Amino acid sequence: MLFFSRFTLPFNFRRLLLIVATFIFLPSLAYSAEVTLGWDPNMEPDLAGYKVYYGSSSRGYEFSIDVDNTTTFTVSTLENGRTYYFAATAYDTSDYESEYSNEVVYNTPLPCTYSISPTAQSFTDSGGADKVSVTTPSGCSWTAVSNASWLVITSNSSAIGNGMINYSVLYNPDVSKRTGTLTVAGQSFTVTQEGKSPSTVTITATAGSNGSISPQGKVTVNYGGNQTFTIIPKAYYRIADVKVNGVSQGAITSYTFKNVTSNHSIRATFVRKGSRWW
Repeated sequence: MLFFSRFTLPFNFRRLLLIVATFIFLPSLAYSAEVTLGWDPNMEPDLAGYKVYYGSSSRGYEFSIDVDNTTTFTVSTLENGRTYYFAATAYDTSDYESEYSNEVVYNTPLPCTYSISPTAQSFTDSGGADKVSVTTPSGCSWTAVSNASWLVITSNSSAIGNGMINYSVLYNPDVSKRTGTLTVAGQSFTVTQEGKSPSTVTITATAGSNGSISPQGKVTVNYGGNQTFTIIPKAYYRIADVKVNGVSQGAITSYTFKNVTSNHSIRATFVRKGSRWW
């Protein structure tokens, strides 16, 4: 609250007393561009009202508002992020107007906008830790919450102004990839985590009658390894077809699975020589 001294003039100058002004800044919302002004009343018997002046430069007021005989007024047309200068005058019933009151300066706050960096991150199955930065004007508050049990915010779940949160990603015991999110300052941060890598996979190899496939049965292969299968028909028979995962590969005599990371199947069929197969 700011108090200003009274400035008196002889009344026969047909001018009013310079008002004793107290300007009170009361933004009605946290970051709305408006301000409430208040001042002490002028005691002249022929007082008619007051005017509020304001603008973007000192004593260079672009706007004036006649507020009648009231001692408070809310200016609600201000732009965010600008500096404004305010003064008031009193006028009498003959429209004589006093000099400006002492001037008050008010910086309207910037609106609260938020951005985060990065917006996504990926991890291996073993997990790990990292951080997310928040950029926002000073005075703007924000929070961070996890939307997945395996994403843990370890520090700074709330702050005002620019900041940073730290989080950790827990070990993924499943073979499937998973995705989760953090909500940071109203923004979505996405975490993708690989599944646990199996140590082995299985290739199921079968053969129809009158021939064989080697090796045969459920064959265990190291994860990421290779495995070759040989197809051998019996005497007087030939290979009709070899299917890998149900897809025909033709009458091949061998097939190699390379960089195996999932289960597969292979099946060979045979037909007597001299006969057709389709």
